[in-house]
Amino acid sequence: MQEHHLRYSRNNFTENEQEKLRSTTILVAGLGGLGSGVIAALCGLGIGKVIILDYDKIEISNLNRQFIHKNDDVGTLKTESAKNWIEQFNPDIEVEIINLQFSGLNMPRIKPDIIADCFDNMESKILLNRFAKKSNTVLVHAGVDGFFGQITTIIPTKTACLECFLTKYTNDFTDLKPVSLAPVVNTLSAMQSNEILKIILGHGNNLEGKFLRVDLLKNIFKVSQLEKNPNCCQ
Repeated sequence: MQEHHLRYSRNNFTENEQEKLRSTTILVAGLGGLGSGVIAALCGLGIGKVIILDYDKIEISNLNRQFIHKNDDVGTLKTESAKNWIEQFNPDIEVEIINLQFSGLNMPRIKPDIIADCFDNMESKILLNRFAKKSNTVLVHAGVDGFFGQITTIIPTKTACLECFLTKYTNDFTDLKPVSLAPVVNTLSAMQSNEILKIILGHGNNLEGKFLRVDLLKNIFKVSQLEKNPNCCQ
């Protein structure tokens, strides 16, 4: 117990706040650059359980920004590598692996409190958005390409979903492999993790119903209000 308090002492949270983190389950969908950063941040904060979803094996080209994986992990499943990293970094964290190529229909019976959208392709993001709506689960979406990124928080039945505003704001994000710059990916994953933290603790202003676009080339941060598309979300 003393080690537990020492581990999280620099969080400077109340016992109740730290307990909120400990009792929260997060689904991290996608274990690339965003997912690696989100896992590291949440495990450092003391999240209770992490469900990790991916099917890829680690390639050497992943290592420029997916820093929870090592050179010796090349060729192994990202889920196994991530699980090993979490267990070594913070044995307090419960880890569940879902090793599959997500189709929207093949998700096991799980009920996370929050979903972190860390997928790197739009098709998977849309399918995850539909899963979040169907399961009535808060979804914190993030995307990154080159020097640019985006974040929003989607609350089913309350806010616009990803498909409500997809064509308006995401034309720059294609199904081609995105340019993945470590400083940009790490910045967006930190912001995504911070959004999740604020939701859990009920602190500050989150991006519920708002869309944050980030241009780190010009250091521009722009927040837009989102409205439901009546043809999508009733």
